[in-house]
Amino acid sequence: MKIEPLSMHTRFISIIARLHFTQWKELTGASTEKKYVAMLNKFASTELIPTTLVAVRDNELLGSVNIVDCDIEIRSELYPWLAQLFVFPKERKKGIGSSLVRAAVNRCQRLGLKALYLYTSGTLPEFYKSIGWVEREKVNYKRIERIVMEIQFSG
Repeated sequence: MKIEPLSMHTRFISIIARLHFTQWKELTGASTEKKYVAMLNKFASTELIPTTLVAVRDNELLGSVNIVDCDIEIRSELYPWLAQLFVFPKERKKGIGSSLVRAAVNRCQRLGLKALYLYTSGTLPEFYKSIGWVEREKVNYKRIERIVMEIQFSG
């Protein structure tokens, strides 16, 4: 398995857009799937932020993750954010998600940043805690209690 920038695998943009938009709708930052495709095309055009990383094995898409400027307006002072971590159900529990997260952290470190943030809910905070993230705060966002998490690293 390899973790690579979406720019190397633009053929996956429509697949990722459908999967992410089906899962998260407007939480993707776009009001329609078509607009999300346009966002992902922008993400694929840079190695900076915002960007998308993909997990690929034998030219097959296994999962993806975004690194975005801001993923939750009520905490716009925090930068950058890990967003839309997705691994195909049949590929879960194989370390792909944690590899995508580590690759995102490494990308941010190479850019000289000091931290990365995310928000989540349900049972996912335990996954992130298991790979080094800590809870920063609980917030009510879009009528759901979410947990804002962070991982600090030296630039």
